[in-house]
Order: sequence, then structure tokens, then C-alpha cells
Amino acid sequence: VYNHKLPKFKELSYAEYAAKEKGDSVVVKGIVVGILSKDYGDTVNALYLHTEEGGFYIYGMEENPKGKYEMGMEVRATGEFDNYNGTLEVKNATCEILNATPVAVTPVDLTEAYKAAEDLKADSILGKQSMLVTIKGVTISDINASKGYYHFELGGKKAYSRISSSNCPL
Repeated sequence: VYNHKLPKFKELSYAEYAAKEKGDSVVVKGIVVGILSKDYGDTVNALYLHTEEGGFYIYGMEENPKGKYEMGMEVRATGEFDNYNGTLEVKNATCEILNATPVAVTPVDLTEAYKAAEDLKADSILGKQSMLVTIKGVTISDINASKGYYHFELGGKKAYSRISSSNCPL
């Protein structure tokens, strides 16, 4: 007879997930809004999952997501929490499809949060990584397409969006 105590299964909210420590086990769910596959030329197999509260980057999947997952599917991911240079990740995850019927995802409008933020590290905009967002009325100030940097300005603040050419070849 083995006397083991199993941890309680719990899907984490974005806030609970973001508060985890590197190496903690995590379970999250969301809607697929991005698929990276080595078959597409990406360096890793990964998914981006969207929720209204925040997004999840499911990084370094052993299984190839190509052909199994589609944009708009609801997926649950179980893996290890990691923070890589400020990017929150569910590392080495296994995933299961909760609902295969794709749904449309409306990007979260961060225009007012961006304008109101005291700086670009404000929680109101920083925690929106890995999810679909829009910021309206920006002025494109510089483009370095070879490195994937797209700089923009709004309300006196300068920022950029970066498409990682190693993970998301154009």
C-alpha cells in the first residue's frame, strides 16, 4: 500500500499563474490564437492561448501542434511555469482539446490603458503578453523588419512590437 497525497487539480486564473515560481506545476486553459510548429519553420512547437484576463505562451511542446490544433479551439495545458526574460511560459507542456469547435476571438483594446499608463511597465499593459490585443491610433515611428521590430508612438509614449524571426518566420 502506497500512502501518497495527490495535489488538488486546479486550472489557474491568469493572476494565479503569473504569481507562480519558476518550476511550479501549472494548469491553464484558453483559446488558441497562435500556433508555432517546427514543420512551419519555427524553432519550437508552441501555442499562444488567449483569455480575457491574460494570455499563456505554451512553449517547447514535445508534440507537434500542426494539424491537431486550430485557431479558436479551447485548450488546456499542463506544464512547468517559467519566466524567460520577462516572458511568462508554460514550459514542456502537454495539451488537450476541450472544445474543437473554433470560436472567434476579439482582440482586447488596450488603447486607453496604454495612454493612461504611467510607464510601459504598468500592470495594466504588461500582463497582456501572449494574447490578442489592439492599440488604436498609433503612429509608426520606425521599422526594422530584418530584426522584427515595429516601433510606434501614442500619447507621448514610445514602444515596439517584435515578431521573433526565430519563432515566427515571416
